[in-house]
Amino acid sequence: MRVLSTKMHGILDYLTALFLILCPQLFDLSSSSPEGAVFVLLGILTLVYSAITQYELALFRVVPMDVHLVFDIFSGLFLAASPWLLDFSRYVPYCRGDRRLYIDGSFDACLFDILPHQ
Repeated sequence: MRVLSTKMHGILDYLTALFLILCPQLFDLSSSSPEGAVFVLLGILTLVYSAITQYELALFRVVPMDVHLVFDIFSGLFLAASPWLLDFSRYVPYCRGDRRLYIDGSFDACLFDILPHQ
């Protein structure tokens, strides 16, 4: 039993993509700086893989939902590690609310869909 329907997951995916793309403006980050570009890049990637996932809101149903969930997990992990991978950790404190909100939400949504429920 899945907690979220695939239709609801699709709605959340598109809202998440929009939120990520708007993060540089919402949190006063430069879109051309690494810390701002990470959000925009992940937002665009989320939009692309959501548009080709096998669920109701996709444009082309190519990617299975299980693969999509793996993309969600790796997207959240990359966002969490990006300050160190892209060497801007000294400029952006890890505990910023905007970054943690996406990571926690992405990871939690994937766990609810992947783990068996009783």
